[in-house]
Amino acid sequence: SKDLVDTAYWALIAEMMSQMARSIDKDDDAKRYSDLYANIRTAFHHAYVKDDGTVGNGSQTSYVLALQMKLLPESLEPAAVDKLVKDIQAHEGHLTTGFLGTPFLLFALADHGRTDVAYQLLLTDSYPSWGYMLKKGATTWWERWNGDTGDPAMNSYNHYAFGSVVGWVYQCVAGIDTTSSGPGFHEITIHPRLDPRINEAHGQYESAYGRITTDWSGTPQGPFSLKVSIPANTRAQVFLPPIHGAKVTENGKNVHVREQSGNYVVKIGSGSYEFDLR
Repeated sequence: SKDLVDTAYWALIAEMMSQMARSIDKDDDAKRYSDLYANIRTAFHHAYVKDDGTVGNGSQTSYVLALQMKLLPESLEPAAVDKLVKDIQAHEGHLTTGFLGTPFLLFALADHGRTDVAYQLLLTDSYPSWGYMLKKGATTWWERWNGDTGDPAMNSYNHYAFGSVVGWVYQCVAGIDTTSSGPGFHEITIHPRLDPRINEAHGQYESAYGRITTDWSGTPQGPFSLKVSIPANTRAQVFLPPIHGAKVTENGKNVHVREQSGNYVVKIGSGSYEFDLR
């Protein structure tokens, strides 16, 4: 429903305003927006969330927005994720989201332990999907999932909205991301999310500090190799897959790693590196 979508986006904006105010030391404004977000979150819960984790009318967008904007109690998040996945399965592995849910869909899945379903949606090529557009010869993103058959009155063939998926591809497939504590890619995160259906990827991003590149090949079970280039005057955390019993080397030399959130993590400065797990 429009009011659920509006309320979720209001919460998102309030939280973003709080973060921006905090970053420029406007502490009173930060608290005001943070309190507003908390009030919206409580109201959203009362209005749209049931005790079994059902959100709104049970649409994929209802669950995606609630999860992405962190509008659910942590105790209900697993149930909401499960219901979202079941709805995707009920649509034979397809999405039903529109302009306001699609940008967050794959993030909501991957951030809650269902990267496998995110990849399933990414790689599907039957209608409705991104792959369907490509299979039909699209070279830019369509305004509608059915741009080949939809109403010509609202049918742009160069429309960003569904192309927002590329943000997920950069951050989770190529693995190039930043942190809120190091804006402008001064602090870089390299964290490819692996899936057996894709065994190599290359990405590059022209940041304000220079080009960031990743080039990896392998599988979640190993072996796995990652080449990464970090521009001058920046630093990075590299997340490597937790391959049991694997020896981690960097340019052929053993490297010390620490474990964090189920991954091996290495801190690096600017330069070019080649990590291997075997």
